[in-house]
Amino acid sequence: MKKSILSKAGLFALSLASAAAPVYSMAPGTASAREHTQMAAGIDLAAALPVGNFADVAGFGLGALGRFEYQLDQSALGITARAGYIMHLDKDVGPYTSSFATIPLLGGVKYSLPTAPIYVAAEAGAFITMAELTDGPGPDVDNSETNFGFTAGAGYELGDVDIRMSLNFLDVGNMADAMAVGVTFGYNFWGK
Repeated sequence: MKKSILSKAGLFALSLASAAAPVYSMAPGTASAREHTQMAAGIDLAAALPVGNFADVAGFGLGALGRFEYQLDQSALGITARAGYIMHLDKDVGPYTSSFATIPLLGGVKYSLPTAPIYVAAEAGAFITMAELTDGPGPDVDNSETNFGFTAGAGYELGDVDIRMSLNFLDVGNMADAMAVGVTFGYNFWGK
């Protein structure tokens, strides 16, 4: 069932991207509001590689995020909002099999560098995590919780395409136990 949800999310993202009308997206690398779309919506295909202690209980993650951006007038600064679903591959933890998924709900800022199609971004918000231990000698264990976390990274924009690499902390209270390197490949399907 979990693989079915991931497949449906990927198909949904691809159908949105292929059915999109022409977009007037942000022209990267400029600080002039005349050269930016003031608002843009997109879909980001996401990959997450757990590191540190998190890699002991979660495998490689794949998913999709919806994205909305609002460019502030006469500024290289934009406001962002992203939400989605990332499912991690199962991982053997002793006699158990660990399953892990997260729903990130994030808001943040994005600053486009004035002389290049590069930006830096930071987002913070809720990470709803769902974990399950199965196939062990004892009873199965399910755990769901919501934690405050953040992401920080940099990206590259080329027309409607947005590629970002970030360091993701799914729980500020336990940063060493909930850290992943993330990469997103996005497409702006709407702009104004």
